[in-house]
Amino acid sequence: MRRHSASAGAIVTREDGRFLAVQRRDTGAWVTPGGILEPGEPLREAAAREVYEETGVAIDVGTLVGIYQNLSTEVITFVFHARPLSGQHQHTSDETSHVRWITPTEAEDIMAEPFAIRVRDAYQHQEPVIRTLTEPQIMTPKDKRSTRRSGC
Repeated sequence: MRRHSASAGAIVTREDGRFLAVQRRDTGAWVTPGGILEPGEPLREAAAREVYEETGVAIDVGTLVGIYQNLSTEVITFVFHARPLSGQHQHTSDETSHVRWITPTEAEDIMAEPFAIRVRDAYQHQEPVIRTLTEPQIMTPKDKRSTRRSGC
């Protein structure tokens, strides 16, 4: 029997309304930072660790944005609101080729729907959302995805 993996990430938002986005080195896809939890690691600590590892930005993890279950990849992702701690300078990592502060409108243009919806949820909903999707191509760049749309 296969088990779901848990991951954690964050929508890291600056005072000017821009949020942190990363371009994956392996696929070229633009995504929000996050990743799989280490054994025994609390969710909020995992979100902070993943953001720092991928971007070099230390964060203050806030409230839960939502829980996203992908039936195709068997990953359940917990996404939090976060703010950058002062004086942070972002950098790339082994996993990321670019790090940018972008607007929600830019996210719609460059991010695949499973990530764009996380951004919309962070900006539009006061309460955490729970979404289930079937998206095997979640880490594929938006411009290279098949035309089949997934449900979110």
